[in-house]
Amino acid sequence: MKLNTSSALDATIIALASLSSQGRAQNSNAGNVTSGVEPCALISALAAANVTTFEADIAMACLQSVPVDVAGDVDLIDGIKVLFQFQSTLPYLSDPPPGYLYSAVDILASLDAIQADVQAGIYTNDYDVQMDIYNLVVSAYDFHFNWVPDLVTVFNWNRQGSLLSLSSDGLSLPDVYDSSDVKALAASNPSNYPPSPVTSINGVDTESWLNEFAAANPWDHDPDANYNNVMVNIPLLSNSGGGPQGEGAYTHGMVYQGNDTVLTFANGTTRQVYTYAKTHCDLSGVTDGASFFQQCTTPPLTSPSPSQNGTEPAPPPATLENSYTPVPTDLGLPSPLFYPSPFLIASDGSIARYFPPDQPDLVVVSSMTLGPLDNIEFQNAFRSILATANAAGKTKLIMDIRGNGGGTVADGFDWFTQLFPGQIPWGATNLAAFGLTNALGEVATSLVAGGNVSGQALGALKDFDVMADLNIVLTQYDSWSDFYGPVTTHGGNFTNVKRNNLSDVSSLGMPVYGFGNDTKPQPQTFDPDNIVILSDAFCGSTCAVFAEMMKTQAGVHAITV
Repeated sequence: MKLNTSSALDATIIALASLSSQGRAQNSNAGNVTSGVEPCALISALAAANVTTFEADIAMACLQSVPVDVAGDVDLIDGIKVLFQFQSTLPYLSDPPPGYLYSAVDILASLDAIQADVQAGIYTNDYDVQMDIYNLVVSAYDFHFNWVPDLVTVFNWNRQGSLLSLSSDGLSLPDVYDSSDVKALAASNPSNYPPSPVTSINGVDTESWLNEFAAANPWDHDPDANYNNVMVNIPLLSNSGGGPQGEGAYTHGMVYQGNDTVLTFANGTTRQVYTYAKTHCDLSGVTDGASFFQQCTTPPLTSPSPSQNGTEPAPPPATLENSYTPVPTDLGLPSPLFYPSPFLIASDGSIARYFPPDQPDLVVVSSMTLGPLDNIEFQNAFRSILATANAAGKTKLIMDIRGNGGGTVADGFDWFTQLFPGQIPWGATNLAAFGLTNALGEVATSLVAGGNVSGQALGALKDFDVMADLNIVLTQYDSWSDFYGPVTTHGGNFTNVKRNNLSDVSSLGMPVYGFGNDTKPQPQTFDPDNIVILSDAFCGSTCAVFAEMMKTQAGVHAITV
């Protein structure tokens, strides 16, 4: 990204600047409280006075005043240990393969150690117990494997301002800038306002501090991806409507960072950045840590969403599949936030197509999610994009999946089969094999085979109904035990491999092109050598499945920025 900011980046920075209006002013009295005041009572009193942001240190003091619940924590950890045995990557986390970039971690043994410390009276408050469990799970660096304790979610920590990584000319290595500097640059002549890079944070050189912070506030299993996630991410900003996720982990996080952060700049100046806490909890009646815990971590009982007679809500009207047909390109469609006007866009903004005017043979497909509101509309939009590109003589494709955290697996398969008709996408998985997996599989397979479940219950049992899936050579397993195995490898027990039955619409929830009744003739629009995937390393879940198939099956190259 060049430092000469575009109007889109200008708009982004201006949006981020709204954060600077929140914070210290309304809490100026909080730092004057004597040490004898209960911190949770203080926060309750501030909330009663309509204060909505709190000094980070006082919020942390409140959390650390919650007494340890020894019996409850012991039971909690026992339950977590059972639940975590379903995580099939545990043997690989404790003994990582070559090339793994983070440290090994034995999740179950570490839980035992935390539990032993609880029983030994090592902990002085319950927040520290929960935070140690949270940090342990985070050390797996897998956003599909997570457990966020209730106390950890009561407050979130926010800094005023964000960080951006920018290159001065688009060619040289980027420097890190504070968003307020870039905002000022966007509003002035660059020659009159040369912004200064951040050279250290809290006395630590910027790169070292950011890498350490990224490792403690991760989304992904790759250090570079986690580094990116500390910064402003324009696709994520757009996908969230300018919401907090795209502002970066530096700005919004779940890990306490102190009251202030000191930025030092290359020009020798410093800036003190305020950290404040916000909460979703109604703090009425809170007087101490114990009452805070009861008020903010015990959820009210709620009724199930289906109607009282137990029937499922009626599904919305079905979207019909379209054919491989070009569509008009001059519709004057609305632009996604911070993006130019597209030539085609889904009604929920989940996928859009661009024809760059200076690249006559290029089409850019931008998608920040594979979890659209309407899967068939999403599928139709991609089909129309390909048909329109083909009719316009486009020969090159950029799949811009920056900010795409995944979604519906079948949508990822459908992208692949529409790009490469006739290919069977490779999607395979196995489960951790232990007693509960076996018991659930036997019961689920029996119930589904007997026709005793439907609707939401059927969806909930899908992963354990092996008859809905296929084996590695795409034939059906004879029974649950035929699938279960177990197979022992890398010090762990696993089931055999299963693959999705792409012809089973009821199992997938949508058709996949080339399978079932979605087999209308459709040409291959682009040669794989003329396709590039553009990513920011945030690509996860279904997005990662799609990207892996594109790389390993189709030989498509990727660029990560």
